[in-house]
Amino acid sequence: MPQRHSKNNNDLAYFTYDEKRKLGYGTQKERLGKDSIKPFDACSLCLKPFIDPLCCQKGHVFCKECIFECLLSQKKDIQRKLAAHTSQLKQETERLTLQKARELDAFDQQNHGALPQYSDKHFNRDRNEFHGANSVKTTSFEQEALRTMKAFWLPSCYMTLRSKSTLQPPPQLAQKVKKSLK
Repeated sequence: MPQRHSKNNNDLAYFTYDEKRKLGYGTQKERLGKDSIKPFDACSLCLKPFIDPLCCQKGHVFCKECIFECLLSQKKDIQRKLAAHTSQLKQETERLTLQKARELDAFDQQNHGALPQYSDKHFNRDRNEFHGANSVKTTSFEQEALRTMKAFWLPSCYMTLRSKSTLQPPPQLAQKVKKSLK
């Protein structure tokens, strides 16, 4: 049987000349113009002919004035960014302190919401006045109790509540069991 030469024309392990040409391997499609290449005697920053040239370790050539201008502009840019960063940090800390103050006020309002709120101006006037049939006049004992009242969930009150809640067993029960109760 004859081989299928036209069907197997590109199954070699290497590229033939014709296959390389069809793929376009190694061809140059576009040529760069003169304006896309820097002139040999031009500064890499300002693209003008050198004035007092300096060279870096990699071989790039610059004008001395261009280097100083670039460093100065970078320094100003860094200072501007640093000032913006510090102002942003200051605003963030102010925002956090305001948020903490709001949370503290909300917590205080939640805990002491049942207590009457008096401003400094109206404290003396409102405390002793009678406001109608629904108002209740508090005594000095009740005012002192309200002032010293603490929340039961605070650690300062927890120890006193715990000491009050631990009851000793009655003596007759301890005598009947004849064991030390823990």
